[in-house]
Amino acid sequence: MPPRHLDEESGPATVITPHDTTELPTTVGEILTVSICDDESGWAWLQTAGGREGWVLNDAVEALS
Repeated sequence: MPPRHLDEESGPATVITPHDTTELPTTVGEILTVSICDDESGWAWLQTAGGREGWVLNDAVEALS
């Protein structure tokens, strides 16, 4: 879990923001909707037309113009 999601000053770490580690399997040419773009980690939370959601590496997708 990225440290920015934790409060480490309270003894055992306490989660301060939700974090889901689900990766989204994708196929070439698939159109996805960006929900969250986390440039710091290099991942984006995306959703398929069918409603599946998960993290995808930013380098694996490109913006449509």
